[in-house]
Amino acid sequence: VHTIMLEAAIANNVDVSRISFIHTVRAIIAFAPALALQPPEQLPMIYRAMLCEIASHLVPLRKGRLEPRRLAHNPKAYPLLKTTRAQWRKQNAA
Repeated sequence: VHTIMLEAAIANNVDVSRISFIHTVRAIIAFAPALALQPPEQLPMIYRAMLCEIASHLVPLRKGRLEPRRLAHNPKAYPLLKTTRAQWRKQNAA
C-alpha cells in the first residue's frame, strides 16, 4: 500500500505525507475488479487512473504526522525485578 502511495505521489507531483492511507486502501479495493477483468492492454490506463484517484484525496498538513520508526524492545532472559533487592533477598532467602 505504501509503495502505491509513493507511486501516486510521484506521478501526480504531490507530497507523499499528504496522501490518505485509508483512501488509498479504499481506492485499491475499488479498482481491483476493473484491474482483474480488463484486457492487459488497458491495465496501464486503469492503473494511472487509480494513482490519480489516490492522489486526489489529500489530508491537511499537520505537525507531527510522521513518527520515526523504532526498534522493538528485546525481552531479557531474566524476569524484571519489581521489588527492591533487599525485599527480594528476604523473600527468596529460604
